[in-house]
Amino acid sequence: MKPLLTSEGPLTLDRPPMFPDGASEQDIESSASLFIFKHDRNLALRLISVIDEQLEGRERLVDLGVGYGFIAKSLKETLGFQEALGIDEDENRLEVARGRGIKTYQVDLENDPLPFSAETADLATSFGLLNYFKSYDNLLSETNRVLKLGGIFALSVPNLGWWVNRVSLGLGYQPPNISVSMKHIVGMPSFYPRQKPTKYIHSVTLRALRELLEKYGFETVRVLGGREPSYDDIRNRIARGFVKTTDRILSKSVGLSVRLFIVSKKVGPYGTEPIEP
Repeated sequence: MKPLLTSEGPLTLDRPPMFPDGASEQDIESSASLFIFKHDRNLALRLISVIDEQLEGRERLVDLGVGYGFIAKSLKETLGFQEALGIDEDENRLEVARGRGIKTYQVDLENDPLPFSAETADLATSFGLLNYFKSYDNLLSETNRVLKLGGIFALSVPNLGWWVNRVSLGLGYQPPNISVSMKHIVGMPSFYPRQKPTKYIHSVTLRALRELLEKYGFETVRVLGGREPSYDDIRNRIARGFVKTTDRILSKSVGLSVRLFIVSKKVGPYGTEPIEP
């Protein structure tokens, strides 16, 4: 893997990227991806390296669900982009992102078009937004529209095929990363360390997401899996040790990991072929 060049020299495993160095507690608490990167810097480096290798241009980055702007700012500086644009619905978060040098727009990404001309972005990112949507369609079609041909779309989503979800469902429990109430945690194993609902409307399997990306003109380049970092909060020592060991083994298979990190490339416009029902 070639070293990633930054203003301070080559980026290596001994010198990890900004994820999550420099991130505030607010940044990490609001982003499951950043929380995972905090515990697995190697994953962050691998993800950034794949994006770096695939980029054909570095003029404009668009972060969909920019939040407080930490990831957009980090990618802009690390990958050498001229401009970073951030989209979100929350004005309070957008205000923080603007303070980090991100040009922001307040948009309902589930329903509304992006305020950009077609084929004007080199990289689009969405780390932890799609799981709050009823449908991915608008975001994917708009992302295809604004990306240049050959542009990169990097995203992360909770994995419905996570081994804990499979075991929980098989034993009659609610899969932990799908909430049915915004106020109460219900139906989950008693040992699972969660203090409040995730508010995720749904998650997706790797197979389904790959197929959907293909429908919208994207070719999957690389898929990485993140491990669950919250197991230290499990109170029962025996359960904690068993779950941590099992997760370390099974998460080596991306399809069984807690979160999917996908790097895809726009290979054609959306709508050139009919969508199958």
